[in-house]
Amino acid sequence: RRNSLASSGSAVSRERIPSIETTVTTASSSRKANASRGRVPVPDALCEPAEQLEQGLPLLRSRLQGKKTDWQRARRAATRICEADYTCKEFFQDIIAAFPELALYILGKKTPAMPVSEDKPCDTSAGRTMDDEYQRTMGAFFSFFWLMRLGLDGSDCFSFGLDETSWGPRMPPSDPSLHSDEIKRRVAFQQNANFSAMQKLLEDAGILKSRVLAASDSHHDPERTLAMLSLTAYHDIMKVTALLPTVQEHHGSWCGFKAGEVIDDHDAALGYILEKFPDILPSFHGLPSAAQRSVRFT
Repeated sequence: RRNSLASSGSAVSRERIPSIETTVTTASSSRKANASRGRVPVPDALCEPAEQLEQGLPLLRSRLQGKKTDWQRARRAATRICEADYTCKEFFQDIIAAFPELALYILGKKTPAMPVSEDKPCDTSAGRTMDDEYQRTMGAFFSFFWLMRLGLDGSDCFSFGLDETSWGPRMPPSDPSLHSDEIKRRVAFQQNANFSAMQKLLEDAGILKSRVLAASDSHHDPERTLAMLSLTAYHDIMKVTALLPTVQEHHGSWCGFKAGEVIDDHDAALGYILEKFPDILPSFHGLPSAAQRSVRFT
């Protein structure tokens, strides 16, 4: 549907993507051995004191009190995302500077250097650590960035991952005889993946434009892109169990949850916040009303 910003997710997931150990890799069963390998660093600005007395809505309010979205950085990312000279590293820097909700994924992490193994696996409803969910969210951002740039280096990065030094695509050796089994799977994925279908999903969502009438025209809709970036920043925050809200008495019920019950479904919990408390998340509250409707629909 055109109103849905994220309708592409289920269709893209039908492609079989091999395991990728890059800066967007999520933790595996051997996460302790690979605790610092291939993970996006947590910026100092996102780390806060570990004390945590509140739960649910009070905790969400206190953690975001006084926090503001840097709309200049957010709009820079949304506007420049398809430009050849706008790098993934610049995109990452803009994203972490723009969206204060990202700090919610790493509640209690005092410093960026805190070992991943110190996070508790039960911190989220999915059985992962909060740092894992932060890594997965960064992976979602990067995947969106690459899918918006399939005509540039997007398919290379999506297939082979990022070089940790250059932040460019980590390309395989030109000699096929030097390819490991992993590289062979990556090459096969790039050759066989239906990237045109992925691009059409973004076109159907109104994010990419299927036709550009003039050379000076943008190849994408910056406003729709901004809404997608905003949603990506907080779409999974309710997997952090400490943030799950309780249905307020005056609301009666919500999605089958009665007044006084904790909404332990992360999608329903986020929907409750967006519908009943739209001013809490600054990166949602600051969107135009049309974009807010699209985010709620998604």
